Amino acid sequence: MNDRFFVEFSRENSEAAKFELLTVEKSSHSFTTAVLEDQFAIVEGRPDYIMDCSFVNYVSKILEQKESYHDFTDTYLPEGSFFTRVKDFDACHNANSEPEIGRIIKGDHTVTFKNPDFKVRAIHAGSWYLSVVVYEKDKKSMEARRAPLRPFFSPIAIHPKYARYLVNTTETKPKDTILDPFCGTGGILLEAGLMGRRIKGNDFSLNMVKGARLNLKYFNLKDYTILNRDIADLELDTSVDGIATDLPYGRNSNMKAESLRDLYRTAFAKFHELLKPGGVASIIISDTDLLVFADGLFESGKIVGVPQHRSLTRYFVHLKKLDT
Repeated sequence: MNDRFFVEFSRENSEAAKFELLTVEKSSHSFTTAVLEDQFAIVEGRPDYIMDCSFVNYVSKILEQKESYHDFTDTYLPEGSFFTRVKDFDACHNANSEPEIGRIIKGDHTVTFKNPDFKVRAIHAGSWYLSVVVYEKDKKSMEARRAPLRPFFSPIAIHPKYARYLVNTTETKPKDTILDPFCGTGGILLEAGLMGRRIKGNDFSLNMVKGARLNLKYFNLKDYTILNRDIADLELDTSVDGIATDLPYGRNSNMKAESLRDLYRTAFAKFHELLKPGGVASIIISDTDLLVFADGLFESGKIVGVPQHRSLTRYFVHLKKLDT
């Protein structure tokens, strides 16, 4: 029987969290999703790839599933010291239950909050799940990669969390090649490289190309290619496994509407040319009407809207290459 894991999502965008997990399941073939809710999932298999998901806060190995936490035992707990945290998705218990659960499962173990050997999460979601944490998101590390903290930055660069989401939804795996044809300061390439993808970038601005190279070097990424081409002139020696990019939009690019439409028409044709058969382009756009230029080239899949402020919503779009 495969191990089961309880996966807890951050709350900011449940649609993105669920779609990211399902896409990683499809591309990794390492787990299956048995339960999927807005705030959590239960999966069976190996959790390695789940730990790269943008919206996953915790992954915990399920040791016991009971109707009441009073039925928990210490039978399957690892050796060593621990402490317990309660997470109640049914909103009927809180941290006040933690000492009692700790006493129930303590057995011969030691309870300590100082450098425990493992952490227990007692999770209530219909049933009670006794679990041991195998992954906890390092939020400080991700925040340290935000644009203002890099050597070279632009104020319109996306947060590393959403850059990582783009990469994960390209249906690629480590050692696959990701292209960002509008790479800007390199934020998407950075996340792709940290997740083991081979990375290629391009930008029309030589200043951006230099800045992206500086950022990748700063985070100790060395194996990459970044070109300085107009999108219409972009050529590669081989096709790529996936494309992840934040397309230019009129608000910050000083483009007239017609020029923007021409750019998108050219860009989608180039994406289709450079992607391997069946490859995915995971993109950000600000106007879904511009997806008309992907018609006949891509099958448009999941679209997740992310409001930036009152007057701007950006859309994360999953596009699957069609045979033409």
